[in-house]
Amino acid sequence: MKRYLVFIILFIPAFIKGQQLPLTESYLIDPFVLSSAYAGVHNTNTLLANYRSDWTGISGGPKTFRLSYHQELPVLKNVSVGAKLMSDQMDIFHQNYFLTSYAYKLQVGENQFLNFGLSFGFYRNSIRLDKYYDSPDYQLDPGLTADFEKSKIKFMTDYGVLYRWKDLEAGMVFVNVSFGNSHYENAPQIDNKPLANYLFHAAYLYRLNGTWSIKPFVMLKAGKDIPSQLELAAQAYYQEKYWASLLYRGRGIWSIGIGGEILEGVMLAYSYNAGYDIEISAFQNHELSLGLNLQTLYKTVKK
Repeated sequence: MKRYLVFIILFIPAFIKGQQLPLTESYLIDPFVLSSAYAGVHNTNTLLANYRSDWTGISGGPKTFRLSYHQELPVLKNVSVGAKLMSDQMDIFHQNYFLTSYAYKLQVGENQFLNFGLSFGFYRNSIRLDKYYDSPDYQLDPGLTADFEKSKIKFMTDYGVLYRWKDLEAGMVFVNVSFGNSHYENAPQIDNKPLANYLFHAAYLYRLNGTWSIKPFVMLKAGKDIPSQLELAAQAYYQEKYWASLLYRGRGIWSIGIGGEILEGVMLAYSYNAGYDIEISAFQNHELSLGLNLQTLYKTVKK
């Protein structure tokens, strides 16, 4: 059966079109993960590492690692910069992204700001074709014996805009805007292009009192050849240091999460996904995030 899948991959180029942006809830900790327009807005100077395992009850389920950082530029007023690194693996498909980000803040009224963000960088896609040849007696095609069949490195950009008025935030972002398809040297029948996504998002921070606050969040994802998906979330904060979150993602997926600043300058968060119409033993999505505020840690060390 697995050999037939390889045949399909090799001789039906339309089969490989890329994939939707990997899922994450880490934007509830630092929305710079979501849009470059958030550079310099929340959790500035924080190095955020994130690992997510999807469908852990199924062999070959997606696994994603992210690393991001952003800060304001002291030498240029209203300018922030950052960088994002992502590695995503789903069964035989493996893709890597590296993007640098630039954001500019423009005041358009009293307590009103527009943030414009641009990310640009590169991505590479790899295919593990040899994973489907599991018989020791099978004579491998020399063209498929490499551990990874890597595509050429391609240029990619993201664009984002964010409107902020007091505790209200709303924006949109275009993700995976790339130029041309990736081609594979030893597999000319295959090409790959990450699917362009667009996101609309909005959030508002309600300050209940000096101790508690709550932040509802709504996001709509869509794109070419991608079904639209609505995501609703609410995050409750205690003393602005600890939080709990509840999220609903279209098609019956729920997520609960907890997190907080466990040490000065160190954040830790965990979230778990469950589907009410999916077998729990097969679903089991886990996500773990670690944030290090380098500026705070540096001041702590100097004390």
